[in-house]
Amino acid sequence: MVEEGDGRPRGIFGMSEDKAQEGRSRSVRDNVSEFFSENSAEFHRISWPKGKELVETTLVVLAFIVGLSVTVLVFDKVIEHALRLVLGA
Repeated sequence: MVEEGDGRPRGIFGMSEDKAQEGRSRSVRDNVSEFFSENSAEFHRISWPKGKELVETTLVVLAFIVGLSVTVLVFDKVIEHALRLVLGA
C-alpha cells in the first residue's frame, strides 16, 4: 500500500481508502453516471487536430508504413536469395 502526500494510505488504482469505501457504498447507477459524466468532461478538454494537421500526420504515417514495408520486402528477398545459394535450391 502506498501513502499519499498527506500520509493517508492509498488502495488499488491509487485511490485513497476513504474514496474507495465511498465508492463501495454508492449504487452502481451512481458510479456509472459519474463515469460517463467525467468521461464527457474529459473529451471536451482534448485538443483535437485540425483538418490540415490530420491530413499531414496521416500522410506521414502512410509514408512510414510504405517505407517499412519496402524495407521488410528487401530484407526478405535478400535472405531468400542467400538461403537459395546456401541450400542449392
